[in-house]
Amino acid sequence: MKLLHGSGIKQALREIAPRQVAVAYAGKDWRDYLSTDHLQEIILSPTIGSNPFAISALVSQLGWERVHFLDNLHTKLYLGKDAAALGSFNLTANGLSAEGLEEAGYLVTEEQAVDELRQLFDSYLNKANANYPNVEAKSTRLKTLHTLWGQAMRTGVIRAEGEDESLSTFLPFADNVYICGVSGEVDYNEDVVDSSIIEQTMTFRDDEEIERDKWILCWPSDRKGYPRLRMKPYWMRIDEVYSNGALDETYSRLAVERNDRSAVPPPFELTPSVVAALYATLKQERFKAFLWLEDPWYVAPTLPLMPDFLAEVERQMRKPETHPAPEATDLDSIRQEFDAVVRRNMDIAHSNGYISASILTLLAEDNAVEVARRLIKPSRVWETARNELRKGLKSLAKVNELELSLEHTMLEERYKPLFTQSELGAAYANLYEVNREYRTTL
Repeated sequence: MKLLHGSGIKQALREIAPRQVAVAYAGKDWRDYLSTDHLQEIILSPTIGSNPFAISALVSQLGWERVHFLDNLHTKLYLGKDAAALGSFNLTANGLSAEGLEEAGYLVTEEQAVDELRQLFDSYLNKANANYPNVEAKSTRLKTLHTLWGQAMRTGVIRAEGEDESLSTFLPFADNVYICGVSGEVDYNEDVVDSSIIEQTMTFRDDEEIERDKWILCWPSDRKGYPRLRMKPYWMRIDEVYSNGALDETYSRLAVERNDRSAVPPPFELTPSVVAALYATLKQERFKAFLWLEDPWYVAPTLPLMPDFLAEVERQMRKPETHPAPEATDLDSIRQEFDAVVRRNMDIAHSNGYISASILTLLAEDNAVEVARRLIKPSRVWETARNELRKGLKSLAKVNELELSLEHTMLEERYKPLFTQSELGAAYANLYEVNREYRTTL
């Protein structure tokens, strides 16, 4: 056996290439420590210490049949083909980054000991399958964990992990969201609700069951009940629900987001591509229950449609870009022009000290269109270069030179046909992050 601690833990896991893992908790950065090429099966505790979005990502990677739940699991066991690691380190950044908690354990290479640990894993697996015997049981527990996780963050029991989640990782939790059009102002019944604690509100029919700790995706509605396409939707979290909380004869049930609670990241980020896909989905006949076409409007008919609705939004995001395709010869000419403009802009930005030389190195090896596609969206392979690009973008924003950025050039009308709607949405999101006044038409 060999003692493991600090950065030696992460290095040992690389060498072991775990195939089977039994840990109490999994965090959002689990991919930084496990190779998805080797991981075959995982057992974990579906309790507050585990990030529900991390579990959702594991399920997407492995499938429900290879993700197992054992509530009282506290072991941290990583089994490879011929070796294992055992210790105090969970599958989280705190446990494995060598920068969080002080962790220690052992690397086990003796054949008999590894076999015994494999038998231990199998015993955990049998208990897990007995407690959660099917996909429905595990899926229900994961949805419950998502609710508990949000409650714990909202009340300050745990800290938010800081990053917005994607729509794809939220899909298993579709039951925890309402999607509603909003129009007009709300007058509060001061005898029922203390207006000083109100951050945001939404009104419903008083005979409808509206649950606390869920989210509302609010989209601005026109007088005919259709989305105002020029206005961006927004998130609201339901902390309290008051019967007769609003002074409205038809819509008197008041859902309230409080202004005195810890911040919680929304279910997923409303990027331009998500917004475009949302509004495209609302146009479909099968989802007309979401539109405020009749008065009174009820949220109840939309609830059974929620999983299909969000899945359709994701499908719309993955559709090929919709810009008219130029002739092939024209497209090749535009591609060459884009490459020349980007190289010129990057040279200017680098010579003025706004960006590092990393993107120039990439441009020396490939066309600017391909470089843009690699860097514009999150990717583990290009994470370092992408981080450098984001630093440069912040520097350009400080000196009001965003016109030199890769993202701004991508969003010029002439060059949009070179990219998908999703890529253009990511470019806009990056620019909006560093300059909230940045506006364009996708």
